Amino acid sequence: MIKLTPEEKELIIAAIEIEKIVQERSDDEDIEEIDFLEEEIKKENVFLSRRQLDVIIHYLGGLLQRKDQYDEKDVMGLAWKLEELTELP
Repeated sequence: MIKLTPEEKELIIAAIEIEKIVQERSDDEDIEEIDFLEEEIKKENVFLSRRQLDVIIHYLGGLLQRKDQYDEKDVMGLAWKLEELTELP
């Protein structure tokens, strides 16, 4: 189980929303997986695989391009936290 603060969840959901827009325009990926990640993040107890965490870390990169809306320090801190979880045994 992954412990996320409400602020961290908001950042992840924002990153997922940006990715949904990108994917809808390009039709490159299955939107169902993105929807699954969004629903899982909204739950109280979050269970994600390492691969799913890697995907979320990638999505957070979209927030870094919107520095006027999202604090780079918060986004990078969350990405680091998720990265540490992927490296656990």
